[in-house]
Amino acid sequence: MKKRKSLDSETFAIIEAALKEFKDHGRVLTVTCPHCGSLVEVKAAGSEIFEMKCDCGYFNDTLKGI
Repeated sequence: MKKRKSLDSETFAIIEAALKEFKDHGRVLTVTCPHCGSLVEVKAAGSEIFEMKCDCGYFNDTLKGI
């Protein structure tokens, strides 16, 4: 079983901001990864499932039940 990584408050805030922009605009416009500077991309993979990614891989994850 894959161990879930713990999130610091900065990372959690970035995830929340990216999801809000995605829900408001259908895409992320301004939220960037602090490690590589690329946009944090979000796409829907189901009704309550979202996939996130950035160029360096820091935000490569699937969010479920949010």
